[in-house]
Amino acid sequence: MECRFCRGEIPEGANVCPNCGTPVEPERTETGGAGYEQGGYQYGGSEQSQGGYQYGAPEQSQGGYQYGAPEQSQGGYQYGTPEQSQGGYQYGGQSGYQYGTPDQGNYGQPQQQISGTPYMVFAIITTLLCCLPLGIAAIVYASKIGSLQKAGDYAGAQEAAKKARLFTILSAVIGLVASIIYIAIAMVGMKETMPDLPVALEENVDVTDKLIDDTADDVDADDADTDDTQGANVPVEPAQASDELGATWENYTVQVNGQVLTLPCTMEALKATGLTQDIDETPEEYVVNVNEYTWVFFEDAEENYIMVDVINTSDEPKTVGECLVGGITADEWGTGGAIDIVFPGGIQFGVEKDAVLAAYGEADDVYEGDSIHIYTWEDEDSIYSGCEIEFDADTGLVSRMDIENFGE
Repeated sequence: MECRFCRGEIPEGANVCPNCGTPVEPERTETGGAGYEQGGYQYGGSEQSQGGYQYGAPEQSQGGYQYGAPEQSQGGYQYGTPEQSQGGYQYGGQSGYQYGTPDQGNYGQPQQQISGTPYMVFAIITTLLCCLPLGIAAIVYASKIGSLQKAGDYAGAQEAAKKARLFTILSAVIGLVASIIYIAIAMVGMKETMPDLPVALEENVDVTDKLIDDTADDVDADDADTDDTQGANVPVEPAQASDELGATWENYTVQVNGQVLTLPCTMEALKATGLTQDIDETPEEYVVNVNEYTWVFFEDAEENYIMVDVINTSDEPKTVGECLVGGITADEWGTGGAIDIVFPGGIQFGVEKDAVLAAYGEADDVYEGDSIHIYTWEDEDSIYSGCEIEFDADTGLVSRMDIENFGE
């Protein structure tokens, strides 16, 4: 059977259209129904009273056109619902023009759509900032709103929206309460520690004052020691250069405390000058790999020092004591005037730049800064052989010396 309103297919035996809710109208027969009586056209019913056109219901009262419902009151056209009141065309409801199932809205007006986006946004926010379990529940219900509406289940969509809103509110409230409790506990903890704060500050001030006083005393003592050391250790006259020193840097000879060393030399030869290895800086068991080198400090009893390049030219790793001395670096501050260092040509601290250039010739590389000037002489056969002299920029006197020869 076909619905007369929406033209949809109606299953056999159905009382209303499953698509639009329109009541099913009985089919007419070719003969026009069951019987005719005086006083108007009657279809499908018996014992119709006189007057007017009546269809489908027994015991109709006199008056206008009535369809489908017994015990209709007089007046107006009425359709489809028993016990309708007088006046106006009514369909499927109590008053006014209404269509469809009971308690439905006006005919032709679609169901109100629900946007799931706001529910999802607030659910995510409360999940991240407030209560995770309830927030997740809110997200689940918010995600169902759109799918239920697409399936035509508007009531289910409204229910999902209500639950999403409920769980969002609960999550926010629980998060707010938890935050208040946390802040209260933190304030109580701060209150408990506050009485000790002035005492701690006072103690810190006392400790700081003591440290400042101790530091000032140490600085004064260091200044006094420095003055005494400089006055005692700085020689009045330059060290006497040995005849064993060569005339130019390419001889790779160094005079240390009167002993002339030819680089590379053994560690025992360096120790014979009266200097000892600083084992706090580099332990004696420190291993130098094949064809590698490391820096080691040698010092005297007053901790004046020079720096030494310790090289391993063998075919197996060796400890520092088993290696060779490949280079010596010294400056006037480190030696303190107590360690005599003389380079080939009689070059030592306090010598003028012109004397160095006269002995060594033109430098291969020159750097002249605001405070220091550095002159470098390089061996053409090896990058690990050469000499470097540093001058004070203001006085032009030697302040640092470096010579090395790794024996390549």
